[in-house]
Amino acid sequence: MPLEIGTLRGRDNAGDTEESPTRLSGNGSEKRVAVLNPELNIGPLDVRSRASRFILTIGTERQYEVSALVYHIIRLIDGRRTDEEIAESLRTLNIAELSGATVRIIIDNYFVPNGFVKSSKGIAGDTKHASSIRSRFPIFSQRQLRPITNLLRVLFGGRIFFFLFTVSAITQVYVALTFNIDFGVVAQVGGFRLILVYFVVVLTAFIHELGHSSACAYFGVSHGEIGVGIYLLFPVLYSDVSDVWHLDRKSRVIVDAGGVFFQFVSVTALYMFYVILPSPVLVASIFTTYLVILTALNPFLKFDGYWILSDLLGVTNLAKRSNETLGSVWKRIVNGMGLRLFSRDVTGRESGLATMIYCGLSCLFFIVLVIQAVFFLKLSIMKTFFELESFGSNQSGYSFIEVLSHGIDTAAAAIPVVLLAIVLFATTARAIRRFR
Repeated sequence: MPLEIGTLRGRDNAGDTEESPTRLSGNGSEKRVAVLNPELNIGPLDVRSRASRFILTIGTERQYEVSALVYHIIRLIDGRRTDEEIAESLRTLNIAELSGATVRIIIDNYFVPNGFVKSSKGIAGDTKHASSIRSRFPIFSQRQLRPITNLLRVLFGGRIFFFLFTVSAITQVYVALTFNIDFGVVAQVGGFRLILVYFVVVLTAFIHELGHSSACAYFGVSHGEIGVGIYLLFPVLYSDVSDVWHLDRKSRVIVDAGGVFFQFVSVTALYMFYVILPSPVLVASIFTTYLVILTALNPFLKFDGYWILSDLLGVTNLAKRSNETLGSVWKRIVNGMGLRLFSRDVTGRESGLATMIYCGLSCLFFIVLVIQAVFFLKLSIMKTFFELESFGSNQSGYSFIEVLSHGIDTAAAAIPVVLLAIVLFATTARAIRRFR
């Protein structure tokens, strides 16, 4: 039975080492007794796997996917058993043939560094939230949100959910078939009306995050704060729903889709307002909200679509395993070993056809994204040079300020293109280097 410990990313609707602290009784020659971190909680993890997997959490900040062996050792650490007694219990229960020295190595090298148990120096381990969102700034705390989410959680129950889902679905289909968006009108929205559009879109985005938190409340798991942060280069709203790892896959998918569900209900309300009082502000708000929903459902970025797909497939750390699959394929090609449809990942589980397909589509998505960004940058550069040439020959009405402004816009457009290319190259290189 292998010792497997893998860090799960925090789920903000987003390493392979563990550390634990041990408390030693007596000096180095005496028997040792390990004491668990009081904030540690462990239970079954519902994923697609041949072997049983477990979710280990420390407080609200760290989540780990661990093997059955780690689970049983954790359960045997009670503050009284020594390393030898834990090993004897493992042998008696026919779990693993380990010696006391091996148990001691596991505790010292894996449990202590990751904060699973206490040591003489306290509790070790990285206390930072494992998340793709950086510079997180909470806006509403869990305490402030709890009365709201406890109220809104009824929207996920039986008949109410069915009614809202049916009305929203019919409305979206009707809007898609009959609602003609005048992009000329949308483009002319400016000034105070543009501020109103931004306000409405941000409000629906906040309602989106409330959907995730309210779904957590419905299933009886804790949710964290709602705040703002930076994902890649862009500011985003997020809700901390990391505790959903304790739910089964079906419930996790509902939490993942809860934000989009609330946002579709919001769009339905906006359309009803538009029917009563037609306004360019509402047209622009509805159109922009649809774009936000489509972005959220993108499975290749760590938004809702990514988590929905990950839970449907039952594959944790889907993006990481996709990179490992890419590295494995590259290694087989370089070594002349040919391609295999199924390849084992670092935890020994089959990556499977779904992960292979996701890996290919993910690479294709980012390649197309870079190509489109480069094409857009090329057009911007050509237009800037044309304006500069026309300005220099006095053959156009372009002012110096207009030319300078467009040049700055072009330079600004180049930054995300260059960074995107660097990220794509670095990710590919890291995956390949890992499997050399």
